[in-house]
Amino acid sequence: MGSPVICSATFASLRDSDTVADATRQMLADRVSDLPVVDAAGALVGLFRLDRLYTALLPKAALLGDGLVDLAFVSDTLGRCARRCAKSSTVRSASSR
Repeated sequence: MGSPVICSATFASLRDSDTVADATRQMLADRVSDLPVVDAAGALVGLFRLDRLYTALLPKAALLGDGLVDLAFVSDTLGRCARRCAKSSTVRSASSR
């Protein structure tokens, strides 16, 4: 098996204008934890990581130190989390540079 079979020049990426909700859908579809973020010209502007998704969705207390073991006290419903994710900033502002 040659390298063209194993490697591909095409890869999944996010546009810098995509929302965190868009990133979530892409990460789930591609089963990845990190995705490169590119601008309109295709230039790399950052990396959207799974921990950035956690930051957008979880309460700050869950992310401090080792986090909280039990998040049962969090009253957010799945719908609220989805709305927060949809309203959140673009992946460019939330990506690692």
